[in-house]
Formats: sequence, structure tokens, C-alpha cells
Amino acid sequence: MSACADYLTSLRGREACEDAVKWLGQMTLAEAWESCERGDWMLWIAERAGVERDLVVLAACDCAETALVYLPRGEDRPRECIEVTRKFIAGEATRAQLLATVSTAASASYDASSAAYAASAAAREHARLVRARIPLAVIRAAMPAEVQREDLELEDLEHEGSE
Repeated sequence: MSACADYLTSLRGREACEDAVKWLGQMTLAEAWESCERGDWMLWIAERAGVERDLVVLAACDCAETALVYLPRGEDRPRECIEVTRKFIAGEATRAQLLATVSTAASASYDASSAAYAASAAAREHARLVRARIPLAVIRAAMPAEVQREDLELEDLEHEGSE
């Protein structure tokens, strides 16, 4: 098992997804981050690895925004929630404003997010959005030192073997 897979396995107590650990197998962190097609897995590991919470929330907003096309015309609560969340992170909205939009958007967004996640194209798009917001270097820096070191060593070995 790779250092990254070992790390994920160690997170099993924090509800690590067994399918994700199995999929990861012997991949390096770079291989996994670049090839993963599951934005939800990527957000999960980013959060568990300790990536700055605001960055993870912004990536989640990017993903949630893709579900807005599934909402009925005139249903603006989820879009407003995403906008207020981004404003809150930027320091342009209060916690009270954030909580107000979250509670009103929750019921409207449930059906939209279910429909969006059902489509594999949407899931791949979410993975692309997470990668765009949280680059490999940020994930690698958030990992424990031994995982970073072993992952870089494996990557170097792969580069040497391909030359």
C-alpha cells in the first residue's frame, strides 16, 4: 500500500471511505489527486488533511454551483446561499446572514444536489473544480511529513524509471 493509502487507512476511524482507500491502492498522492474523478472524495481528504477550511468551503461552493441548473426557474435560495458563503469567507457577510441563507436553501438544494451527483459527468466536473481550487501542492503540504516524504520519493522513482 502507498503512504497515501496508509494515511487514508489510518483515517478509517474518521469515516474514510473503503472504496476510496481501495481505489488509491499503490498510487502516489500526485497520481491520485490528478486522476480522481470524485470531487466528494477530494473534498473529504482535503478537509481531513488539514487544508485551510475556507479553501475547502470555496471548492465545495464551486461544486454546488454546478447543481443550480437542476433547480426550477425562480428558485434562487441555493444560489444566494453560495453567494453569501463566498461573501462570508471574504469578510463581506455576517455569520447571521450566512446562517439565514443556509437554513432557507437547505430544502431547495436537496433535490438539486441529488440530481447533480447522479450524473457521472457532474462528478468529473466536481473533481476538476476541486483540483482547480486546491492544487496538489496544497494537499501535499497539508499531509503529515512522512507521507509527503514517501510520496515524493515514490514520484522520483517513477520519473527515474520512465527515463
